[in-house]
Amino acid sequence: MEELVFKTLAAGKEFGNIDNLINDIVKNSHNDEVTFSEVKESVLKLILYRFIKVDTSNEVKGIIKEDNFYEALEIGGVSPWLKRKRSLSVV
Repeated sequence: MEELVFKTLAAGKEFGNIDNLINDIVKNSHNDEVTFSEVKESVLKLILYRFIKVDTSNEVKGIIKEDNFYEALEIGGVSPWLKRKRSLSVV
């Protein structure tokens, strides 16, 4: 599910808040079993992985992509990024 959220964000569409992102994914998913709570959990994981952060200031207001997001984009997604980070932490 994290990959689905990642790919949605990578597509370039801007979202003003987390609920808009989650609802967009649930609505546009071709899988009827995708639920709001599953997508929300995946969004929270991306926040914990420091792929995204939510800015609620009046100036920006929205979901901001962080360095780890762009690193994952470069290597092919969330799974390859996690695999790389795990291999680096074992050493």
